[in-house]
Amino acid sequence: MANYYTNKASIGHAAQFQASGRPFISAGTIPAGTEIEISFPSVTRSITINKLSSGGFAFAPSAPAANLVRLKGTEPPFTLVLKCRKIYLVNPTVTSQDYEIFAELTGIEEDYELSGSGIDAP
Repeated sequence: MANYYTNKASIGHAAQFQASGRPFISAGTIPAGTEIEISFPSVTRSITINKLSSGGFAFAPSAPAANLVRLKGTEPPFTLVLKCRKIYLVNPTVTSQDYEIFAELTGIEEDYELSGSGIDAP
């Protein structure tokens, strides 16, 4: 008898979050007064944001100001241990800003959309 069951990594698969992640690194410039989307090839285990001198990040495009996590250039790198597939970097200033992101990726490739209160609604 054939076994058609396959063990595939999914959001509830704890081992994916216990093991070290695959590295993902991105750096660039955010134009003045805009936001950019950083999409990850798989679900993250953690994300570290560095060198965002002013502005912040959110988990939904054009998120309400109350849902924006604000960062200052004087702060050390900011690390989040969470699972997501996208993050939005926001630059509200009148000059462009450089950023660096490092993420640990799991083997989970399914879509994982964040929404609801505190994400895309106040």
